[in-house]
Amino acid sequence: MIAVWGTQGILLKLAARANMLSALVFIGFGSLIAFALIAALSGVEIRGEGAIPAILAGFLGVLGLALYVYTLRTAKVSIAAPLAQLNVAVTVLLGVLLLGEQLKLTQAVGVVLALIAIFLLAL
Repeated sequence: MIAVWGTQGILLKLAARANMLSALVFIGFGSLIAFALIAALSGVEIRGEGAIPAILAGFLGVLGLALYVYTLRTAKVSIAAPLAQLNVAVTVLLGVLLLGEQLKLTQAVGVVLALIAIFLLAL
């Protein structure tokens, strides 16, 4: 998973050098191919349960990706990629606030250390 996401960042930087809208369209094509392969290989039946939050997540994912590609056009990938990973802190915070999840002290310390690491990488 880490290697896939890491490689994706470099490929997005290369794609963003061209036309941003074209890059996003081709990212969509690549996503459709990946979804088709996953569906075909997993044999899982696709149903409508959970469709609304999934559609909203997809919308926000594409919006976030568009903002990330835009950032890659104007910033170094070594700065943009760590900053984009601040999304983890938002996810953890929303999990605590909206889902009532609780963090152990060690998990909270881990989140803080991860944020510090991301900040240091972006310097």
